[in-house]
Amino acid sequence: MNEDQFNELMKKLEILNKLVAFNIISGKKLKEQVTTLYALGIPITDIATIVGKKPTDIGQYIYRKKSKK
Repeated sequence: MNEDQFNELMKKLEILNKLVAFNIISGKKLKEQVTTLYALGIPITDIATIVGKKPTDIGQYIYRKKSKK
């Protein structure tokens, strides 16, 4: 496998991961979506992309949630 093939495979895996994540959170409220995706180890920037919000908004929500504990 050459580098171009590897990069193409990685792009497809990223898309697949996002689709699986979207399926996991479908039907849940936004806060529950964020909490679930973050618990799965998905980076804040990817969570923002998946739920259609700004990364700063997601980061602030997670920070506030952690501060309450």
